[in-house]
Amino acid sequence: MGSLWIVLIISCGVCAWLSAHVAEAKGCDSGGWGTAGFFLGPLALLALAAMPDRRLHRYLRAIAENAGVKTNLLDKLSNDTVSEVEYSFKTPREETGEYKIEALIAAIANDAPELSVLVSPQKSKIYPSRIIANNSEGVAIAEAIGVQRLGTIYWNIKYHTS
Repeated sequence: MGSLWIVLIISCGVCAWLSAHVAEAKGCDSGGWGTAGFFLGPLALLALAAMPDRRLHRYLRAIAENAGVKTNLLDKLSNDTVSEVEYSFKTPREETGEYKIEALIAAIANDAPELSVLVSPQKSKIYPSRIIANNSEGVAIAEAIGVQRLGTIYWNIKYHTS
């Protein structure tokens, strides 16, 4: 009976230690999760496994902000409220590049009509989640960054001022 208590205390200690380290790696409170790991054992580890990685989320947000994606778009997409997303335009994921550049030109015409007439579809560059609208000389006028969600790409436009 005495060895059962020793094994129980050691397993609680191991769960507490693992919970604290996993929580720290995910950017959560390691002290609180260590305590939960001690009292709840493997249940705390399962709960931690289901939690999102906060450090990774902050890192991806920084990358997206540097790329020009609006953070409210990222917040709303991560909260599954796609209908409330403020986007410049959207396209089905499987659409062709020509369709996407035409949609970008239409969106630019809606935002800045004087710029839309300068866009040359032949000189523009189309990537899976990025479109660069260039003029006839190949100079970038606008750039659209796309975020894929449920078969649709939601695009945000960033204008070049040079």
